[in-house]
Amino acid sequence: MDQYLSEHNIYSMLQTAMEDLLLSQPADPLQHLKSHFSTNVSQKPCVVLIGPHGSGKKRLAERLSAHFKVPHINAGQVVRQASVSNKTLTHFIETSEPVPDSILNPLILSSLNSNGYILENYPITDLQAFNLKTKAKLTHVIELKLNPQTADLKNNTQVLQSQLRVFNSTLNGIRDVFRANLTIVQADEGTEDEIYQQLINIIEKRNLVLDQESREILPRGPGLVGEAQEITDLNWSRVQNTKPKIEEI
Repeated sequence: MDQYLSEHNIYSMLQTAMEDLLLSQPADPLQHLKSHFSTNVSQKPCVVLIGPHGSGKKRLAERLSAHFKVPHINAGQVVRQASVSNKTLTHFIETSEPVPDSILNPLILSSLNSNGYILENYPITDLQAFNLKTKAKLTHVIELKLNPQTADLKNNTQVLQSQLRVFNSTLNGIRDVFRANLTIVQADEGTEDEIYQQLINIIEKRNLVLDQESREILPRGPGLVGEAQEITDLNWSRVQNTKPKIEEI
């Protein structure tokens, strides 16, 4: 049974369905689940690309956007465009200070197209990841991973090294949020065309998840209860290294 569930990515499909059900809490759960699965088959891809500087995510996002005919959304560009009419954002851009989640999260969510998108440069923290996971439609989360030596070569200035350290410090939290939907691709093992074709294959196979260790079936952390309890639950689950398993439900 375990082999069958893993081979057909049943864990991933049920994880996504259960999260959607618990967040929506519909009057008719069965009808909601029926709609959930039929929508996931027919809708255009809603893809999040995460990865460090030098992983090629911007160029790959542009190509995927053209291939699937969905908008390419770069979080930095969204902020810059919004700053034209928002002096608060202008301040953050000029001082290089991080935009607070209270401003950034709604801005990114409002830019997403329900008919599909390719998003990159967001999320960069686990709390942002929970915000996206619980409030937006996602079909794929793909991490473009670099070997440490490659990452160091591509991030060869003091500023880029600092950004790389920040990215690495938050990566495990982001992975934990998206675990049931995350596919990790080694972005420095192949040409751009080869990686691009690999991403197309992943996106066209709706439920392909390469991390077979993921068997999470109910969400933990931000998104379901009060913020203080969310953070407590998230930290507790990390310390205990425990997650509900499908066999235990």
